[in-house]
Amino acid sequence: MDLLATPSRRKVLFGLLYLSEGAPIGFIWLGLPTRWRAMEIPVDQITWLMALLIMPWTLKFLWAPLVDLLRGPRWGFRHWILASQSVMAIALLPLLWLDVRMQFSLVAACLLFHAFAAATQDISIDALCVSESQPIERGSLNGWMQCGVMVGRAAMGGGSLILERYVGFAGVVAVLIALIMVSALALTKSKEKSMDIAAARAVKADRASRSAFFMRLRLLGSELFAAIRTREMRRAFLFALIAPAAFKSLEAVLGPLLIDHGYSEFEVGQFTATTMIAAMIVGSLFAGRISRRFQGTRFVAAALIVNLIAIVSLAVVDRWLEGQGGLHILVLLTAVAFTIGWLTVALYHWLMNLTSPKLAATQFTAFMAATNACEAWSTSLLGSLQVRLGYPVAILVLCAISAAAIVLLVPVKKQPA
Repeated sequence: MDLLATPSRRKVLFGLLYLSEGAPIGFIWLGLPTRWRAMEIPVDQITWLMALLIMPWTLKFLWAPLVDLLRGPRWGFRHWILASQSVMAIALLPLLWLDVRMQFSLVAACLLFHAFAAATQDISIDALCVSESQPIERGSLNGWMQCGVMVGRAAMGGGSLILERYVGFAGVVAVLIALIMVSALALTKSKEKSMDIAAARAVKADRASRSAFFMRLRLLGSELFAAIRTREMRRAFLFALIAPAAFKSLEAVLGPLLIDHGYSEFEVGQFTATTMIAAMIVGSLFAGRISRRFQGTRFVAAALIVNLIAIVSLAVVDRWLEGQGGLHILVLLTAVAFTIGWLTVALYHWLMNLTSPKLAATQFTAFMAATNACEAWSTSLLGSLQVRLGYPVAILVLCAISAAAIVLLVPVKKQPA
């Protein structure tokens, strides 16, 4: 069955693709940090590694043009995805026998190798979405995509902490590898456009002189230069670099934060794999549903403000109760999770509609690289501030930085796709 053929089938396919993408994210950014913190590895060491692992996602714009440039009738975005998934799985195989505490450096090297492949997979999935979907369906598509990534994160983030009790750590890694590859079967039977019409014509006209590659390179360069010159694109890039700082950094330290508030690994797994992920999914579906009525910068601004209110409330209450654990922490984190789902869909939908289909991999990847760079610097900063000032003050500082990004939305106007 061709899952790219209709809008409803595309929802299923991209939901599965993002599930395969979300599973390792949950394992690496929640499961492992929680385990390491329970082993008494310092928070700043954990956040330093998390920041390092985000770097391939931040720098992926450097090789994203190759995904656009090397696309052709026999090698499309789906081939990039399948190749990337294979490398991701291979990079995780050593974790079947490595000791994650005593061999921390070797584990870090495997995870970094995996991150490069995962970043390439992400480039290709987003490019496939932009090239194969219509602007009107992208809000709903992003809702389904976020559902997929949240299910993957739940299964291998908090879920892995529960599953390990029954199948051991090696069993968890084996399940993770299987989930990475779960979308491969569906993808192999789907058909994508081999090229956009303009590029196909240019290649056909120039094939006789064997300069098709350079023709496409010139077309890509001219489109990219035109996009960079626009003020709206530059401001959108800066917004993506700053605005998600509060929730991105909070997600990175969620496991250690709960451990330091007296929760066990199993309890962290239960909460993050059920209540918190469910709240993110509901927030994502909510945003996807109303995105057709409320689009553009106002929708993104509203989502960011609501998200910051929820995170500030968490930090203030935690400060007031002097770091005590309890039901209040879980309730507030659930509210934060709902707003994270909402903001993520609103932001990605907006950025996707700013992206030209002719630059599907290159331009949208630049936007996503900005959000990943935001995660890298904000996670590192939060870890450093937490050691000196504690969680509440550190979180409030990141909220203030995120709030400053709202001014960047004022002059930004939606670009035609």
